[in-house]
Formats: sequence, structure tokens, C-alpha cells
Amino acid sequence: MKEIEHLLEFIREKYKLDLNNHGFHIGILNEPYLSRIFEGRKMIESRFTKKKVKPFGSVRKEDYVILKKAGGPFVGVFQVDKVYYYRIKSQSDFLKIREEYGDLICADDEFWRLKKESKYATLIEIGNLIKFDNPYYWTKKNRQAWLTYGRQEIEKKPCIICICGEIASGKTYLGNILSKSLKCERYSVSEYLKYYSRNNNIEIKTREDLQEVGKERILTGWDVFCKEYLKFSNWNAEKLLIIDGIRHMEFISTCERLCYPTQLFVVYLDVRSEIRKERMLRRGEEWCLIDHIAEGNLQEIKKQADLIIMEEICKDDEMLETIKNNLPIK
Repeated sequence: MKEIEHLLEFIREKYKLDLNNHGFHIGILNEPYLSRIFEGRKMIESRFTKKKVKPFGSVRKEDYVILKKAGGPFVGVFQVDKVYYYRIKSQSDFLKIREEYGDLICADDEFWRLKKESKYATLIEIGNLIKFDNPYYWTKKNRQAWLTYGRQEIEKKPCIICICGEIASGKTYLGNILSKSLKCERYSVSEYLKYYSRNNNIEIKTREDLQEVGKERILTGWDVFCKEYLKFSNWNAEKLLIIDGIRHMEFISTCERLCYPTQLFVVYLDVRSEIRKERMLRRGEEWCLIDHIAEGNLQEIKKQADLIIMEEICKDDEMLETIKNNLPIK
């Protein structure tokens, strides 16, 4: 730690940066990417990983990133302007990131080829870049490509619990008993759609009607949809919120970005199809409606879920205990 302290003192005295009130990180880069940053061609520093490791979830706006050449000295520092976290659930997601941010990341084809199996992406916009007048050397060796100091990783307290699952899997019921147990508010996606329908004089008589409204809101774009939902739920970062009825990974990833650094904790209810079909028939609903676009991409959510509850856990106290034991809340 003495070498870290000496490095920080060097930066404070030489460049008058306030490192005491911000997190700071060491990013180790290979050429030609390091040079491209100082040339002004590379405006986003990116990290693509197969596992959920740093810097994913550990970088905040206005943090400092100290740049170190791989196998060489420290050569500069920048302040984080913005940071984006993405869960990559498919090749189309990966290609979308490349298409939208590729020019700013300024990487070659070989880079993208090596990163195509990544599941997580951290994109850091570079601001207030400073190139050291003279390189700063130290002797400590570390094989990690990213190091975080000065602050622990973003607190693992989830402020938004997402309950997902197919039709008739028990999402609303679980949301209600969990809300009562945790003493927090719960809002479903369908409640928002009904609210929107009332305000726009749209008559809702069946699930199919509601699905059509959901389709229309989805087609406006996920940012619009999620911002309107968060406003409807009166969400703020200081309170715990339960959302039930999420059926699209895009909803989760967009809320993750809009609500950063708030953490989302995803619970997936995995109930056998014959049980769900029986429940739907008792409600007088058609089984075929599960194929509608508004019913989403639930298998992708299941792959990314923080917790999957099987139908064998059927008692209320068992479900609640299972969720509470897995929530990253002290």
C-alpha cells in the first residue's frame, strides 16, 4: 500500500487532483489503445468479461482512473465522465454495443473477435484527461488488468427486486407477500399498463387487450417505457422497491442503466407448464397467449437471474426465507 500512497501523493502534488473524495482505479492497457487515448481517438475505455468481475459495478461517475502501460510505467489519469454497464445476453446485444460505441472504443477487428463471448461490458467515458509529464514507475507486479482502491465495490444492497416468470407462475402473489415482509412498495408492470390505458381512454377487457398495450409501449423504445414506469412507481434510490411481472431482459438492463448505481436483484419463478396451464384455465385464459410479443424473452431472464425458485418451494415461509437468504442485504 505504500507504493499506492506514493503514487497518489505524486498525482495530488503534481496535478492538484482531489483524490480523497473519489474512488480511484488503476487501468492497465496495451498498445495501441493507450496511445489512442492520448491522441483523442479513443474516448471510451471498455472492459468485456465473461464473468461479473471488476470493473463491472465498481466504477462511478467522477472516479479517477490512473493509466498504466502493460509491463511499464503509469502515464496518465482521467476522470470518469459517464459509465455504462451491460449484460450481454446474445450476439445481437454484443453487435449492438459494437455498432453504437465501436468508434469511441477505437478497437480493431481482432479485439472484437476475442471479446465476442463476453457476458458483461463496462464502458467508461473519458473526461479530464491528463498525460504525465514524466512516466511514474513502481516495482509492484500484479497480473490483474483492473484494480480498484479507495472505496469498496458499490454496496450490495438491492433497492429494486425484480420478480419474473411466465404467465401464472405466481409473480403477483410472491410480490405481495414479499412486500409485506420487507415493508416496501410493490408495483407490477401490468398495473402501469392499466394506468396508462385509463389515462389514454383505452378499454381493457382481456389479457389480450393488455398485451396489445404492452406491445405499443415496447415499440416506443425501452428508455421511454422504463422511465415512465419508474415515474409511475415513484421510485427513488433511497427506498426498496419490488417490481413484478417483468418479461423482457431489455426492461431489466435499461432499468439497471437508468437507476445506476442502484442494484437490481432478479428472482425468477420456475413453475412447471402443467401447473401454469391449470391456473390459466381456472382464470378462463387461453394458453396460446403466451406466444405474444408482450410476454417477452423469459428464458434469457432465467439465464441471468440472481435467484431461481423452483415450484417445489411452494410454502410462503419457504419462498420468503429463500429470497431473504439470497438477498445481498445485511
